[in-house]
Amino acid sequence: MKIWLGSFVILGWLGVQASPLFEQVSGGENSFADPSNLSQWLGPLAPIALSPFFGLTLLSGAATFGPDWLQESSPLLSPAGPLNNLLLFCTLFVLTLITSLPRFSKVSKPFAMAAEQLEAYSAIIIFVALRMLATDSGASAMQSLHSTPLQASFASLPVDLVLGAAAAVNIVVLNGIKQFVEFIVWVIPFPTIDALVEIGNKTLCLCLMAIYLYSPFIATFINVCLLAAAISCSSWIFRRVRLYREIVIGPLLAWAWPSMFAQRGSRFAVFAAAPVAGVSKCSRLVATEMTPGKLLLEGGWPWRRVSATIDYSGREPQTGTVNGLVCDTILGVDEQSRAWQLWHRNWVAADAMYPGSSQS
Repeated sequence: MKIWLGSFVILGWLGVQASPLFEQVSGGENSFADPSNLSQWLGPLAPIALSPFFGLTLLSGAATFGPDWLQESSPLLSPAGPLNNLLLFCTLFVLTLITSLPRFSKVSKPFAMAAEQLEAYSAIIIFVALRMLATDSGASAMQSLHSTPLQASFASLPVDLVLGAAAAVNIVVLNGIKQFVEFIVWVIPFPTIDALVEIGNKTLCLCLMAIYLYSPFIATFINVCLLAAAISCSSWIFRRVRLYREIVIGPLLAWAWPSMFAQRGSRFAVFAAAPVAGVSKCSRLVATEMTPGKLLLEGGWPWRRVSATIDYSGREPQTGTVNGLVCDTILGVDEQSRAWQLWHRNWVAADAMYPGSSQS
């Protein structure tokens, strides 16, 4: 997995470096470095979030093969820009095929979903690198760029820092919602539905990118609306995405790459099956075996930590472990007699789990 991440970063960097550094378009209003022209930067984020490599491929294709009027209307797609690069386009096109074709089958789709987060992070790195190179026209321009603050109500921050953070949040949030929908579709027992959903996803990505090429302002407005809707339910969605990824894909990753994904020793991840002690359903916790039959549960945010010790030895009523078909369940009681029900992914040969687990 580390090799994949390094390869994506290197390929993206080599692709953008192969083009001449982005030159400023005549006229300060049209400059991509101008903070007032945010639509050129924020407009394509929604299609990139839906299909990271495919969205970047479309951008590079528009810059490389697009008509003159399109290239002249957008500094991002300028002939002198980093996206106008045949090597970059071919690299992104190959990555699109590698990450998209496995999604057409229910057998190979779990591996594609496992690499989805890596694909999203790689797209963020490449897109931010494009932003940095797009505003780099020499040492003096770069120094001026980093010293240009974006005025906010509470502070003055560099433009690239604010826009880079906005791009990361935008892509991660929307991509997380898409992962949740893909998992729900994957468990539906109809073989062709995965291919239809993937085709629909690519079509929606293509339409949103076409809107961006027609009007970056309209694309930015649509992106903001989608992001606002996604943020309103992101906490509920992300908890379940992490749970599904761990329970369904975790055993596959542990079997394929035990050195990286197997859970060893007496420390492992669990998920709350029901709200208890301020912990929401499907929240991830880290369980540490203190003594046989006793677990220390820790989790939460840095400003809201959760810590509890539960007894699941079976000596108390409604305690013990249950091995299920999809996941295992731990039933325990804490010091305040609160009942805890925790889900844990199935045990595989590469793991050394809590006492009571057995190889299925």
